[in-house]
Amino acid sequence: MGIQMNENADTSASRMAYLDWMRVLAILVVFFFHAARPFDHDGWHIKNGEISEAFSVFIFFIAQFIMPLFFFMSGISSLYALKHGPRAYIKSRVKRLLVPLLFGIFVVIAPIQVWIERMDNGQFAGSFIEFYPRYFDGFYGFGGNFAWMGIHLWYLEMLFLFSLITLPFFIWMKRKAGIGMGKKSGFTENALSPLIFIIPLIIVELLANLDPHMIGRRDWGGWNLFSHLIFFPAGFLCALYPGFIGSMKRGRFLYLAAAVPFTICGLFIHNDPGSPVSDYIMFCFWHSIVPWLWIFFIVGIAKTYLTAGNTFLRYASDAVLPFYILHQTVIVVAFFFMKQWDWPIWAKYMMLCPISFAVIMVVYEFVVRRYSPMRFFFGMK
Repeated sequence: MGIQMNENADTSASRMAYLDWMRVLAILVVFFFHAARPFDHDGWHIKNGEISEAFSVFIFFIAQFIMPLFFFMSGISSLYALKHGPRAYIKSRVKRLLVPLLFGIFVVIAPIQVWIERMDNGQFAGSFIEFYPRYFDGFYGFGGNFAWMGIHLWYLEMLFLFSLITLPFFIWMKRKAGIGMGKKSGFTENALSPLIFIIPLIIVELLANLDPHMIGRRDWGGWNLFSHLIFFPAGFLCALYPGFIGSMKRGRFLYLAAAVPFTICGLFIHNDPGSPVSDYIMFCFWHSIVPWLWIFFIVGIAKTYLTAGNTFLRYASDAVLPFYILHQTVIVVAFFFMKQWDWPIWAKYMMLCPISFAVIMVVYEFVVRRYSPMRFFFGMK
C-alpha cells in the first residue's frame, strides 16, 4: 500500500521523509479501519453480533480516500524506483509485491482468514490443518475457498499488475520530462493545479458505474479497479512534476475546507438501482472529488510538517509491508476468540486493537525481521 517503501531506499536523496511518514501513518489508519470492520453494517469475514452506526460512519469516511492514497503514494515511489532502469524496476516489483503475495495466498495469511470465515459462518468445523486441503476447492468470491486475490493482499496483486501496465507510459513520461527529475512548469505551480486529476477519475467513474456488477464492482477497498488505475499514475506525475506537491502544500487548508462538506454530503447521496440519472451523475462526481480533496490535504500537511526523519521512522518504514501482510489475519483471528465476549462494542474494539497490534509487532520482530528467509517472503531487503 504504497508499502514497497524501501525499494528506493538505497540513497538518502530518494528517501523523502514526508512520504515515509505518510506510509507509516496510513498503515496505522488501515489497521484501525480493519479492526472496526467486525462492528460496521457491511459484510466482512467475521462480524460482531451487535453493529454500530458510529463505526459504520468511520468506515464510510476512511474508505473514501485510504486506498486511493496508497496507490497515489506508490505512484510517487515508482519514479524513484525507475532510476535504476526498467529491468531493475520489474525485479523490485517481483521481490516486493509478487513474492509476498504468493506467500500470503498459499501459506497462512489468506488461508487462515478463509478458515475463520467458514468456521464463523458454520460452513466448516475442524482445525486449520483439516481445512487446508479444502482451501483449494473453488475460488473465493465464487463459492469456493481459494483466495486467488489474497484477501486483503489484493493491493499487492493489483499494484504489481498496474506497475507492468503503466511501465511504458512511465518510461515515456520520464524521457519526455528530461533525464533529470524535479521538473517544474508554470501550470503545476498554481495552487489549484492538482484539481486536474479529478477529471479522468470522473470519466472512469461515469463509465465503470454503468456496469456495477462487473467493471464497476467496488470490492477493492470500496473502489473499482479502473479508478485505482487513475491514482497510481497520478502519483508518478506528481513526483515527476513536484510543482503539484508544492501546490498541495500551499492549498492544504483550502482543500480541507472543501473536503469536509463534500464528505458530509456523501452521507445523503445514493446510487441505488432505479435511481434517476441525475443521482447517478451526482454520485460519480462526488465519488471522484472527495478522495482527491483528502489526498491533496494529507500530502500538503505531510509536506509541511513531516519532513524530518529519525530512527523511529526508519524502523517503522521497514515494518510497514510486513505489518500490512500480517495485520488483517491477526485481527480476524483475535476477534474470533473475542466475538462471544459479553462486552460493549467499544470495549471489544479497545481490547482488539492493542492485542492485535502487540501480536503483529511480536511476530514481525521475532519471526520476520531477524531471519533472512522470512524477510524474503515478506518483501523485505
